[in-house]
Amino acid sequence: MTCRGDKYRARHLRRSRVSHPGVLASLVGFLCLQMLSHVSAAPFVLKRDAHCVAFSRDGKLVAIAFSGQSNQQFPPGAHPNPRKCGVVQWFDVASKRRLQRKETFGDITRVAFSPDGRFVAASRLYTTLDGIGLNEVHVWQVATGKTEYIFDRCQAFTFSPSRDEILVTSRRRCVAYQLSDGTKIETFASLAGALSISCSPNGQRLAGVVTTKNEYWVRVI
Repeated sequence: MTCRGDKYRARHLRRSRVSHPGVLASLVGFLCLQMLSHVSAAPFVLKRDAHCVAFSRDGKLVAIAFSGQSNQQFPPGAHPNPRKCGVVQWFDVASKRRLQRKETFGDITRVAFSPDGRFVAASRLYTTLDGIGLNEVHVWQVATGKTEYIFDRCQAFTFSPSRDEILVTSRRRCVAYQLSDGTKIETFASLAGALSISCSPNGQRLAGVVTTKNEYWVRVI
C-alpha cells in the first residue's frame, strides 16, 4: 500500500458510519495489519509492503512475508543485502514485538500458521537463470524459529484444520504429512501440480487450482 492509499483509506473510514460491532472490529484489525506491514527488518532497512500475511487461529500472532532476491549463487541463498532479500517474520499482535525473522529468496506466495499455533509455513517459487526450479515449502517452529521441515520442489501447502497434518503439492503429487514426525500419510495424485490447495473446515475434502492445456480449474476431491 502506498502512503497516499493509506491516507485515503483513513479519510474514508472517518467519513463512514460504522454501527455494527463486527464491522468495527474488522476495521481495527485492518489498520493493525497496515501498521505491522510497514515494520522494517532493522533500523537501517528501508520499509517495504508485505506480500503475504496471516493470523494465528487465536489472533495473538501475525506473520508477514516479503518476496526478495537471491545471492545469484548455486545453490542459491538469500541476498546479502537485507533491503533485497526475502523475509518471513512473525509478531506478537498485542505488543507489536517481532518474535522471529527469517531470510529467504524468491516469490513468497503464501504464509500460514498451523491450527495449534506451533508452526508457521511459507511457500516459495524460484527458478534459476538456467531454468532449474527450486520451489520450496518451509516450516518453522513458532516458539524457537528453528526449521522443522523443508519440502523441496513443492509450490503450495495447506494445514489440515482437524488433524495434525500439512499437505504440500509438487509437480507430480500432493502429499499429506504428519506434523509431529514427518510421516507420509497419503498421496493425492489428482492434485499434482496444484498452484494452491485448501482443506474444507472439517478436513474431509480438498480443493486445488490445477492447470490443463493453459486453463485453470478448481478440482475438489
